[in-house]
Amino acid sequence: MSTRGRFIVLEGLDGAGTTTQGALLAARLIEHGLPVDLTKEPTDGTIGRIARAFTDGDLHLEAETVALTFAADRIEHTVEIRALLDAGTWVVSDRYVASSLAYQTSQGLPFEWVRTLNSRAMEPDATVFVDTSVDACVARLAARGEFNTGPFDQAAALEKARELYVTAFASDVPLGRLVEVDGDASREAVADAIWDALAPLR
Repeated sequence: MSTRGRFIVLEGLDGAGTTTQGALLAARLIEHGLPVDLTKEPTDGTIGRIARAFTDGDLHLEAETVALTFAADRIEHTVEIRALLDAGTWVVSDRYVASSLAYQTSQGLPFEWVRTLNSRAMEPDATVFVDTSVDACVARLAARGEFNTGPFDQAAALEKARELYVTAFASDVPLGRLVEVDGDASREAVADAIWDALAPLR
């Protein structure tokens, strides 16, 4: 019987480097002989594509519709994640519930309502917050031509989202082991900090 895999979530502002760090973590786990599935939210599924059209600025949706869409995508995603974990695969996800609590409540929705929508999502083994300054995120997004291209890629939205991430982490939302790393450090230093912090799970 296979050993259950671990579910690791990376969180951070747009431009924080969660996608890069997720890929680096997955590669390192594979080097250590662990089966890994690298995933993201919104997913590439039918519902996830609608959510991504919104975040990319290609589709307008009401704030409530956005929250419902992300929650629905996450429910389907959770089914896939559970199956992978049961098969012994580690799952590394770029964003999960905390992103909804930060970004969707930044659009004026009640924190408790968004949390309730996501109450069926499974708890990760660890949530890694790549804590990156808004200035650094803005500079990175601008360098990629992605600043002010979507509803969340704006300085005011990033400031608000960071405040709400802190609120989420201080609440009783199930996040597993919470790891915070300095996202303003070099890519390699951030990767090493994440790897070291997750040592108890390996």
